[in-house]
Amino acid sequence: MKKLMIPAIAMALMTSTASHAHRMWIKPSVTAVSGQDETITFDAAIANQMFVPDHVAMPLTRISATAPDGTDVALEAAHKLRYRSVFDLTLKQNGTYWVGMKFASLRASWKTPDGETHRWPGRGKTGDAAALKAALPDNATDVEVVDYYSQADVFVTSGAPSFELLHTNGKGLVLSGGTHPNDVYTGEPATFAFSMGGDAAAGAKATLVKGGERYRDTASGDTMTTDANGSLTLNIDEAGMYFLDVEYEDNKAMAPAQRRQGSYVLVFEVLPG
Repeated sequence: MKKLMIPAIAMALMTSTASHAHRMWIKPSVTAVSGQDETITFDAAIANQMFVPDHVAMPLTRISATAPDGTDVALEAAHKLRYRSVFDLTLKQNGTYWVGMKFASLRASWKTPDGETHRWPGRGKTGDAAALKAALPDNATDVEVVDYYSQADVFVTSGAPSFELLHTNGKGLVLSGGTHPNDVYTGEPATFAFSMGGDAAAGAKATLVKGGERYRDTASGDTMTTDANGSLTLNIDEAGMYFLDVEYEDNKAMAPAQRRQGSYVLVFEVLPG
């Protein structure tokens, strides 16, 4: 992948560690169709390599889909395999569909007098303030509580792109403005803006990875930082499927949390300009 030209943001080109971590993604076979009632196939996984399922399947119970008119859409032919989940989606309406996963939970750690560190609520589980209060021992020290949100998005469009399901505002880290993900072309600037709880996610750390890293012998991914408006402006000169991971943290959490953290993943396609 040729070097990205990213004006108006602070950017650091460095060796990415993303290739050594498990990454969550939902990948469509295509992101845009022009005919009526066309079907798109999806893979969903938590994997070591980009778009290569090699670790564990994403649970289907956490994946949902919404039609352009805001109604829920059932996943079709859904199966959870060993390393990936697969499903279809037939686009019966014109416009843009949302497919994704949202997760929210308090996370906490503390120490007990014996020096042991405890982490709560356990892998894959969710917890709220009431459950934390019940679980936290009276003699706990070094208590750290984080309000954590995670979201993975992919948008697919039948006909012309629509914005009704984009640019949302919520407690978690979300895509809140900019270019439609199904309208990104090589050689043309694409801007993605992010916010958390209505606040611009300024200074968020982002990693952009092009699919096919399995066949590249160089470090995978370009790292960058959002500007004061929580925005990234990308000028990508190579077509393909891309993975964008954004991580944000601040101290604006509500008690009992001291910090809030957001993780956001967008899979989008760049078409030849």
